[in-house]
Amino acid sequence: MKVIYNLSPSESETFTALGFFDGIHLGHTDVIEETVRGAQRLGVKSCVFTFSRRPKSVLTGEPDMLLTTDHEKRALIERAGVDILYIVDFSEVMDMSGEEFVKTVLIDKLKCRGVVCGFNYCFGKGGGADADTLADICGRLNCEVIVRDPIIYKADAIGSSRIRNALQSGDIQSANDMLGRRYGYSLKVVHGRQLGRTIGIPTINQAFPEDFCLPMFGAYASLVTVEGVEYRGITNIGVKPTVGSDKPVSETWILGFSGDLYGKIVDVRLVSFIRGEKKFASVDELKKQILADASRHI
Repeated sequence: MKVIYNLSPSESETFTALGFFDGIHLGHTDVIEETVRGAQRLGVKSCVFTFSRRPKSVLTGEPDMLLTTDHEKRALIERAGVDILYIVDFSEVMDMSGEEFVKTVLIDKLKCRGVVCGFNYCFGKGGGADADTLADICGRLNCEVIVRDPIIYKADAIGSSRIRNALQSGDIQSANDMLGRRYGYSLKVVHGRQLGRTIGIPTINQAFPEDFCLPMFGAYASLVTVEGVEYRGITNIGVKPTVGSDKPVSETWILGFSGDLYGKIVDVRLVSFIRGEKKFASVDELKKQILADASRHI
């Protein structure tokens, strides 16, 4: 997959998916898969056009609260069979009218023969244009438009905001169902206080990117992939109130694994919520709780 970080012209005609695609949830997957099918039907390149930051965050100044790291987002899009990925600074297009965006970006730069978007897609200055506007403008420019219906989960449309809310309330199962895969992260293992090693429960520590959406603080049953091998684990996300931490971190006990993982990228996926974060009276009490968590949930 070719990745382009500016508005340089495409070398080929494209069928393009439009959206920010935070999380690449089931609704996003539906849009991207339809784009790949459209490209194959017309014999052009499949393309995704997205932004380096969430447009709402750029406009309001609120945190991005991203559901996937940049690396995972690119990997998921590539896995879907996309040929070209545009990741553009939102400021380059935020002041364009809807018609200017279609003509300048979609037609002139991306050479779109067709575009696909979700039912709630908005574009143009201030988000003033919607999917109907897109169909009207593109129809006059011989560019096909496909608008995908929402994917419904528990009587409502799947969306990134809904997934964030589920994560922050500890409903990891609903978040995973809407994502179509387990929520998690592939991050570098960093040095901690090595306290777990001294009490017979060695753990790995991983620091989160500042713009990453964290779930409710607490303990989770997890699946951990180390160099292609999957292990079961107990992951605590939070500020470790018993021993203290300056920032939220992920701390995982990997059952059945021993070895040095410092500096390596380890993938952690959350399976189920066990309990909220708690301050224990002593390290021994913390150890007993971790062992109890493992015996009940793994």
